[in-house]
Amino acid sequence: MVRAAKSKSSRSSRSRSSASAEGKSAKDDVQSATATNGGDGQELADAESLELEAVGNPWLAVLCAWLVPGAGHFYLQRKSRGLIFFAVVVSFVLLGVDLEGELVWSFESGLRIGATLASMGSGIAYGVLHFVLGYEGRILAPGYEYGSAFLLSAGLMNWLLMLDARDIALGRKP
Repeated sequence: MVRAAKSKSSRSSRSRSSASAEGKSAKDDVQSATATNGGDGQELADAESLELEAVGNPWLAVLCAWLVPGAGHFYLQRKSRGLIFFAVVVSFVLLGVDLEGELVWSFESGLRIGATLASMGSGIAYGVLHFVLGYEGRILAPGYEYGSAFLLSAGLMNWLLMLDARDIALGRKP
């Protein structure tokens, strides 16, 4: 029993000493990398001193991004990003509709409410499909489940794009 305790304590002291040796080697690696990159670590100091500035109204960016996917990024002068995001979200919506997936509109239970909010994330596309065209999907369609997944994914993706546009507008992201 005593021997087991001694071996256990000697193992833990060895692991502590090896951890401190690893800490030193990691520090040495950073110093050697700095030395090979020009000496005084100016690149690191420059990167830390960069501060991003707010580039627009965050609420307007979010509203634009919700109405038309990618429009928030377009408003913030990230035009190529905005066009790519528009193409991705709209292609997901179109694919979901083509597969006759469900466009959720239900406030009966927690999961259905979450799915409704997720679907509503696709913005004006949701409004046009649901309220103007009366689209609901067809449960007997062969691609119903996949179509539903694409429609939900389009909305959720656009929610993330709205948050991204807000962060860019606030100067939290480049």
